[in-house]
Amino acid sequence: MKNYLFAFLVLFSSIVKSQTTRTAILKVDTSFNKETFSIPFSEIKVIDARFDRTKIGCSYNSITLNFLSFEKFNTKFPDSFHTYFPRFLSTFIKTDVSSKDQLIVLVKQFRIADHILKGIESNPSETEMILRISASFYALHDNKYYKLFSVDNLLMQHIEKLHERKRKFEEGTRSTALQMMLQKLLRPQNWQPNLSQPSFSLKDMENGISKRFDLPVYSSALKKGIYKNFSDFKNNTPSNEDFNIFYKKDKIDHIEYSNGKLFVPGEIWGICDGQKNYLNVRNEFTELIPNDKSFRVLSYATRTEQVGSARSSDMMLSGMVAQLKDQNKIQQYFDLDMETGKLYLQEVFGKSSLTFSEISND
Repeated sequence: MKNYLFAFLVLFSSIVKSQTTRTAILKVDTSFNKETFSIPFSEIKVIDARFDRTKIGCSYNSITLNFLSFEKFNTKFPDSFHTYFPRFLSTFIKTDVSSKDQLIVLVKQFRIADHILKGIESNPSETEMILRISASFYALHDNKYYKLFSVDNLLMQHIEKLHERKRKFEEGTRSTALQMMLQKLLRPQNWQPNLSQPSFSLKDMENGISKRFDLPVYSSALKKGIYKNFSDFKNNTPSNEDFNIFYKKDKIDHIEYSNGKLFVPGEIWGICDGQKNYLNVRNEFTELIPNDKSFRVLSYATRTEQVGSARSSDMMLSGMVAQLKDQNKIQQYFDLDMETGKLYLQEVFGKSSLTFSEISND
C-alpha cells in the first residue's frame, strides 16, 4: 500500500509540476470520402502570415487523474504549413488544370485544439476539435490579385474518443474532423473572381505582410520601463524608468519606485528590465518568451479551468485564467495574440480570449 501511495504521489507531482512539449504529426487522411467541390483555379498556393509558425495547435494524448493531463503535444503538419496545407485542401477541393488562374490563400491565424467536454461523474464523455482560422482568399489572374472572400471563424467538430491512441493523428480522427470543418466553411463561398473590382500586385501583398511583421518589439533594442498597455509593448515604447526590480531565485519578487512605493501589478500591462520583457499574469510578472514572431508565458491552470462546455456561451469555460476554482495548479504555456494583445491558454483561443482585467484580477 505504501509503495502504491508513493508511486501515485510521484506521478501526481510530475503532472502538476510540468507539461510535456512533445510533437504530434497531423497527416492528410486519404480515406476521407466526403463529397468534394470544384473551384475554377489550376492550383492552390498558401502564404503563411501567422505570427506563430512553430505549430498548428495543441492536442492531448491522454487524460488522467480527473482531467490532470500529463501528455500534451504541440501539433504540426509533416511539412511546412505553406507546403502542406494546399495538399490538405486538395482532399476535398478539385482544381481545374485547364484554368490559367491560381488560388492564393493568405493565412493569418490557424490553430487546432482538443476540447474536453465534462461528462457524468467528472469523466470525459466527449472530445471536440476546435479550429480557429482567419484567412483571405484571392484569385491570381494575369499577375494581378483579386480578392474573393475572407473567413474569420471559430469552428468545432466532435472527434473519436481519446483512448484510440494509434489512430489519433494518422487515420481519421483529428484529420477527418479538420477536413469536415474546412469543407463546411469553404464549400458555400463564392469562388468566381470579379475582374472588374480593384486589383493589386505581388509587391503590394509583400509590403502588407512585411508591415505586419515589422514591429519595433522585434527589431529595436529593449528599453527599461513600464508597459501600460499592449501597444506600448509591441511598439517598444515603455514609460517611467524610475523603479528598481528585486529578484528572488531568478524571478521577479517585487518592484519599487525610487521613492520606495511598491508597484501595484494590476495597474500595468507589463515591464521591461532592459534585458527581458515580463507580462503581468495572476498578479505576478512572468517572463515573455519569444516564440517565432510571437511570445508566450509559462504560468498555471487548474483542473476546472481546463474542462467545461464550449457551447454554453460565446466564451468557453475551458482554459479560462480568470478565477481559480480548485487547488490543483498545473503548469501551462499561454500564448500572446500579437494582433489583440490578449493571452490564451495554448489549447483554447478565439472567443475564449481573456481581457487584461481578467488576467490581472483573479
